[in-house]
Amino acid sequence: MSAVVLQLKALGIDNLLQFEFLDPPSTDALERALDHLFLLGAMNAKGELTVTGRRMAEFPLDPSLSKCLIKGCALKCGRHMAMAAAMLSLDSVFINTRDPKERQLLDSAKTQLFAFGNGDVTGYIRLMEDWLRSGSQSANFCKANCVHPRALIRARDVMDQIMRTFDRIGLDVGQEEGLINVESITKALLSGFFFNVSKLELDNRTYSIIRPLSGGEATVDLESRLAELHPTSFLFKAGSFKKNENKEYDPSLPPVLKERPSFIVFTQLRRTTKRYMIHVSAILEKDWILKSAPENYFTEAELETGLRKRPRS
Repeated sequence: MSAVVLQLKALGIDNLLQFEFLDPPSTDALERALDHLFLLGAMNAKGELTVTGRRMAEFPLDPSLSKCLIKGCALKCGRHMAMAAAMLSLDSVFINTRDPKERQLLDSAKTQLFAFGNGDVTGYIRLMEDWLRSGSQSANFCKANCVHPRALIRARDVMDQIMRTFDRIGLDVGQEEGLINVESITKALLSGFFFNVSKLELDNRTYSIIRPLSGGEATVDLESRLAELHPTSFLFKAGSFKKNENKEYDPSLPPVLKERPSFIVFTQLRRTTKRYMIHVSAILEKDWILKSAPENYFTEAELETGLRKRPRS
């Protein structure tokens, strides 16, 4: 709904309650969309589009992702955020297989690509960067890393469209190719998905969404805010590895997998028999949250860890 409201605002349609929608949304849905856009900095207190909001409307994406792109340019990682947005637009990039040998090859490839960063999004960027560099060997690259070639071609087309939009609206991506700045990427993500910041519960498995962007009782009910990492996330096995007899981790183990991250941010929530977080990034410094989210959205107390136990069902 937020994307629709943003486009209507960009067209100069301000009285949304009187607008003749083909399928009229509820008043609550409109209010949530307006709150969302206000928190993203797309609108001011009078309901007027800001410069940021007009720029966001130029991208055919979810407003949260559009805000990440704009923030990415400010943090000099615009090109890599364009890669991230393109990869996040895909349903799947890795080949889905049940063959044990292929699964082992997939896990190995994913570890090699994702190990340097803090989760899924930086891994997607590394994957696309390496694929673009492979040139005439791109087919071999996809085979070796269990990747769908057509998916990456679609992602490249989306990225090219985003880069053209950057040029058209005068945004400088300001970045050297190949240098993936984990802090800047995470801060850009937080600027658009701050409402998906989640804190690890005492069971060391479940996360609670601290301040979800929703109305009604769901905002205060802890049980409805609990979610788990999806098995496809690179961070799914984080904290499950044991130390050796010298009380040390295997040197080949990526640093981000040694412990379950205390804070994470995700871009999508999938509901099946459980609530799963998709496209997850670990937040390595608590200050990144406070500096990237809207002012006063979080309190220091909300970001303290280990304060409560998960309620029993």
